[in-house]
Amino acid sequence: MSSLQSSGPRVASHLRVEGLHHHYGDTTVLHGVDLSIDAGECLTLLGPSGCGKTTLLRSIAGLERPHAGQVEIAGQVMSSAGTDVKAVWVPPERRRIGMVFQEWALFPHMSVADNVGYGLERADRSGPMVAEALDLVGLGDLGDRMPHTLSGGQQQRVALARALAPRPRVLLLDEPFSNLDTSLRLEVRTEVHRLLHELEITSVFVTHDQEEAFVLGDRVAVMNDGEIRQVGTPQQVYHRPEDRWVAEFVGSVSVLRGEAIAGSVNTIVGPVSVDADLVGEVDVVVRPEHLALAGVGDATSAIAEVELVEFYGHDAMVFVSLNGHRLQVRTGPMVDVKRGDQVGLRFVGGAASAFPPVPVPAN
Repeated sequence: MSSLQSSGPRVASHLRVEGLHHHYGDTTVLHGVDLSIDAGECLTLLGPSGCGKTTLLRSIAGLERPHAGQVEIAGQVMSSAGTDVKAVWVPPERRRIGMVFQEWALFPHMSVADNVGYGLERADRSGPMVAEALDLVGLGDLGDRMPHTLSGGQQQRVALARALAPRPRVLLLDEPFSNLDTSLRLEVRTEVHRLLHELEITSVFVTHDQEEAFVLGDRVAVMNDGEIRQVGTPQQVYHRPEDRWVAEFVGSVSVLRGEAIAGSVNTIVGPVSVDADLVGEVDVVVRPEHLALAGVGDATSAIAEVELVEFYGHDAMVFVSLNGHRLQVRTGPMVDVKRGDQVGLRFVGGAASAFPPVPVPAN
């Protein structure tokens, strides 16, 4: 993408969502969602499919009418509903919100420039605002092309340029990279990440991909079943999950049960320090990088059997079996073990997260 062209002001705005409820018939999709996003901040909304992420995004944009709660941009109420508030509704076209859809939604019969200018006032559609938006995404010389002549990555950039052309106060992106192949997805993701920071535009980025959420987000909001389970920096969400569901959703984990005494839990891999003030039986959530392989003769290690080795290039994941438990160990790329090998296993992390144990279902 090209360097920024500053032909006009771009103003970032604070976005606030308070007590948002929405349902489709008898199915409740949003359960009192609260979010506060600072001006210029990129918040990634992470959660499994069907958890309400897109409905929340559409409610902010004005494409859905929530049944209760409030949406506010730059101190101005965009929508409010409920029995104890005055009803307010600002239509989507007056909210100054840009949106990039999962399917990009380009008009196949219109040129790239016409697609980008579609949301502008008629007088601006052939002016500098279209050219600036195309320059921002590195397509300044492709305005006369038709969408079907472009690659998938270029079409995605056209959709982004169209959202940026009206100089929105808030930008919403609904899994915009999901239709790209892996290598192109990484390339475009990096370019969009750089652009969002250069523009300092308030943005909400919906994804179900944990890596994408952590890379793009200044903060991450983890969502499940229509509720926000945790909001924090990527580091906070990964290293200090607020509940067991978040811990297991945002990364690979091994769950070890043990007895907590004075900030330590005795587990099958030895004593593990924990960050929770719990006493008695607990479940400890251990990340793959918290475990290390050792020689079989290491007196401080438990003996495990290698079940599987996955090589990723920059590192590897070793799956081992220990006392009937399958554990995951992240190693360097030069790990020299194979299926069936006996290895030592020990805990090398700092304080792990611990939670009250989940009852084991009866057979």
